[in-house]
Amino acid sequence: MFIKKYQHAVTFYLLSTMFPWTFWWIAGILSHLPAESGVPAAAPSILAFLGLISPIVVAFALIWPDKDLRTDILSRLFRVGSVKLGYWFVTLGLMLGSILLAQAISLIFGYSASQFNLAASFSFTSGIFPVWFLLIAAPLLEELAWHSYGTDCLRSRFNLVISSLMFAVYWAIWHFPLSTIADYYHSNLLESGLLYSLNFVISLIPFVLIMNWLYYKTDRNILVVVIFHITAGYFNEIFQTHPMSKVIQTVLLLVLSLCLILRDKDFFLKREMVSLAIQDTGTVNQSIQIKHKPFHAKRSRIMKKLWLTLILIGLQSIALSQSLNQTIKGKVLDQDTQSPLIGANVILLGSDPVRGATTDQNGSFWIYKIPVGRYDLKTSYIGFEPQVLPEILVTSAKEVIVNFQLVPAVLETEQVFVEGARSKEVPQNSMAVVSARTFTVEEARRYAGGLDDPGRLASSFAGVTTGAAQDNAIIVRGNSAKGLLWQVEGVRVPSPNHFPDVNVAGGGFVSVLSSQVLGNSDFYTGAFPAEYGNALAGVFDMKLRDGNSEKAEYTFQAGLLGIDAAAEGPIRGVANASYIFNYRYSTFALIKRFIPSEQIPEYTDYAFKVVFPTKKYGKFSFWGLGSSDLNSEPNEPDSSLWTNSWDRISYDLEMGMNVLGFSHKYLATQNTYVNTSIARTGLSSSMQMYRLSDDLIVQDNYLAENKSGTLTLSSYLNTRIRRGHTNRTGVIVDRLTYQFDQQAAIDNSLPLTRLVEQNDAANLVQVYSQSRIDLNSQLELNLGVHMQHFSVNDEIAVEPRLGLTWKIDPTRLISLGYGDHSQMEELRVYFIENSLNGVVTNPNQNLGLSKAHHLVLAYQQRLSLNTIVKIEPYIQLAHNVPVIQDSSFSMLNFTQDLSFNSPLINEGVGHNYGLDITLERFLTNNLYFLMTASIFESKYTGGDGVERDSRYASRYVVNGLIGKEYQLGKTSENILGLNLKLKVAGGARRSPANIAKTLIAQELISDESRAFEEQDVDKAMLDISITFRKNKAKYSSVWALQLMNALGSPTASYYEFDYETDKVRLVEEVIVVPSLSYKLEF
Repeated sequence: MFIKKYQHAVTFYLLSTMFPWTFWWIAGILSHLPAESGVPAAAPSILAFLGLISPIVVAFALIWPDKDLRTDILSRLFRVGSVKLGYWFVTLGLMLGSILLAQAISLIFGYSASQFNLAASFSFTSGIFPVWFLLIAAPLLEELAWHSYGTDCLRSRFNLVISSLMFAVYWAIWHFPLSTIADYYHSNLLESGLLYSLNFVISLIPFVLIMNWLYYKTDRNILVVVIFHITAGYFNEIFQTHPMSKVIQTVLLLVLSLCLILRDKDFFLKREMVSLAIQDTGTVNQSIQIKHKPFHAKRSRIMKKLWLTLILIGLQSIALSQSLNQTIKGKVLDQDTQSPLIGANVILLGSDPVRGATTDQNGSFWIYKIPVGRYDLKTSYIGFEPQVLPEILVTSAKEVIVNFQLVPAVLETEQVFVEGARSKEVPQNSMAVVSARTFTVEEARRYAGGLDDPGRLASSFAGVTTGAAQDNAIIVRGNSAKGLLWQVEGVRVPSPNHFPDVNVAGGGFVSVLSSQVLGNSDFYTGAFPAEYGNALAGVFDMKLRDGNSEKAEYTFQAGLLGIDAAAEGPIRGVANASYIFNYRYSTFALIKRFIPSEQIPEYTDYAFKVVFPTKKYGKFSFWGLGSSDLNSEPNEPDSSLWTNSWDRISYDLEMGMNVLGFSHKYLATQNTYVNTSIARTGLSSSMQMYRLSDDLIVQDNYLAENKSGTLTLSSYLNTRIRRGHTNRTGVIVDRLTYQFDQQAAIDNSLPLTRLVEQNDAANLVQVYSQSRIDLNSQLELNLGVHMQHFSVNDEIAVEPRLGLTWKIDPTRLISLGYGDHSQMEELRVYFIENSLNGVVTNPNQNLGLSKAHHLVLAYQQRLSLNTIVKIEPYIQLAHNVPVIQDSSFSMLNFTQDLSFNSPLINEGVGHNYGLDITLERFLTNNLYFLMTASIFESKYTGGDGVERDSRYASRYVVNGLIGKEYQLGKTSENILGLNLKLKVAGGARRSPANIAKTLIAQELISDESRAFEEQDVDKAMLDISITFRKNKAKYSSVWALQLMNALGSPTASYYEFDYETDKVRLVEEVIVVPSLSYKLEF
């Protein structure tokens, strides 16, 4: 081969060592001489730089006499266009991504999050040269020598692994004299200790392996390795990186190197260089091996065409024979009646020839042997609006189950939607008019910042944000997270999160519902349909998917957040019956012995669904979900080490949640079906909190034993009264049982004050009716009413709902939505105890429901088949809000207060005005983006009659998500996904500290007369998600790297009393959440 012309390895490496070492040893001696010695201060720097230049001079001397070598080197210097985009991504992003991930992993071991802050200065000096100059010049000069001559000298004699290892060892030795030059990088490294010095030597092994992989994969492109080397130096200097993070980075790069070798053994281990573009003809050949030069000119054109045709046919046959295929199947139903549509057409858009199927008598279809990849699936049926489901991911491991629900067209001959338009933005519930959208499980996995958590996924939607990185509380249009309704399978459930309502009412650490069992679901941000009650902010209506009724399939996933095992398949002996089950165990619980933190969350969760369809009696489903959470933290027994009041606290916390349900869907007539669910929900929590007194005596501080349960009966009748008029009428009956026993040391004073002690039951009954009426081909009217009765205060609320949609043309529509909504408070609030002269009362037992009017105007336009823009101005007027008399307190701002025991009155008001904007391109041609902006005002009036900004008045939130998928592999069977999310938002609000009272109490006392006057600076948060799916004949694997808050932006700020300075200080929390996971589907 041509690189065998690079022959003088011994000469090159001997001279490239001798000259630099001579300069550097002298420079090292001169750098330690005193200033009065008379040696010019610039001498060590100049000698060090001459040492850097020496190898390139040696390479030039060996290359220049040979014309072929000159031609070769010149052809490889600045070749840009021939390098594939994926290699540029690795070149530019690998070292940045690896150091950020290493820093994130170091947080698990107790290292500071300040590493993500930009460094104020470089970690070394470089004499007369600026450090930034050397960080560019050194890689440039070195790689112009190593990869113009030296690397090919070794590669012509050894395989790539041996060549790289030999050079890594040589390179480590070559750097050694630099450690003698005062204040240079290598001398500082030597002073940092043996571990970090040894890490530098070991880090060269994966660095050289990856750099040489890039070099030969890009046809020996020198510019690529120069840039890669520069990024390695710069990205290790721009952050305040702890040295241990660099050790972690080395481990990560070693793992990556090993994966590269195992993935492409021939490339690394064979001596023959089968992938190089340089042939041994002595000339530069600009094609790779499988693209041979054209046949000799003397051959006839006929023969060339014949051979070319045969080659193409052969390659196509091989590709087809090796392609990975899968089945797409599902059902097509009438959305209004849930009856099957027989003879509906289902096709894969863009397939050539057209691939598709027709539904059978059960509305079922199957499309076989679909190559892996992404597809848009369209179904059509006479008299119904066509529907397109975009972005369907077909993998080799699992059959794809897709269910369509079609809406009748107003006129049978009319087609309302644009032909081929994607329907992803349309909610599954046909009664929804405004502020609603559906989301898929695949999005929760794919979107940056999603962490497989639907709550975090929702924060990307317009009008929505989350409380902080450490919780998934959903803040909708300036409303408290407690105002959100969570539903699973049509049944209201407590906040389905681990450690629910501990830090934030309505939020938790991470979702209980695994993405393995979750189906497509709806999310509402205002003016929701009449079937949803007892909520002020929004609705999360989640569905569990049915298991595969024809084939057993399994999933195993291991990651930072947990280890999952899932199974689904048919139930033998029962036609079309299926099951699906998932169990997850906390990874933190497994590795807690190796984490230097004393507060390690432990949790488990499960979810399941068993489905029994029958021909005569409808579809029966048994389902459930549950979780168990444990957490504890010891106090600091040495008072001299106390920094804040929390150091005096120890606690043990145990929580559990279980939901078991039975559902039945029955097609009563051709136009009517009945859906009924019975479910039992249980929630328990036990917490013991203790506080060290000033004389180090352990004292009770908070004790709670709470158990609550709900027995729910939910049923609705859905009927098509006539074409263009569908009605849904239903009832929800909740039997609420509760056992509350809470005591707290108010203001840390003993004995404990009993907050609540109650063992009783209550009823919440909800009745609703709503109709969707097509007035004509362009106007659609939604009318509804919701009524609810709460037995504790004996209040009845009547809530009208209205929606109107005007379809201007096939691409534009305007909608108007109105709703009157009400919500009860957490049950314990109603049974808070006050004691006066020995008489115990419950001052909040007759507390009324909070209420709010929602008015939303929406404009939506489809800019193309795959792109939409949506603009929604809204007004929300809250009234009858519980407040504390003569106080700034309002339940609109409530997050969590375990010792809350104040009487409340319904005299508060509030308003939220805002504008939500969404621009979305669905995943098309491997690219998607979602841009949302929300500008809003959130005000409230407390019990003192003063109007103030609410806790959630951050003013604005802007989100930008973008993702790109690359199809890799010989038949494009593998998918690399790169996803970014940038969030820019106004700062969170807080109340200033009452300095005088805080200094006396030695713990924070807020100045409630100035509630929420202060606001943090605006913040920007960057989330990164990188996924790689590898499809094989019988299984599919997915690596996923997700990093929340990659920039290390402050996520929360609060005041506290500092025991060390006896002052009040503002604390800024920086939380970076890394998640690395591996999933195997088979």
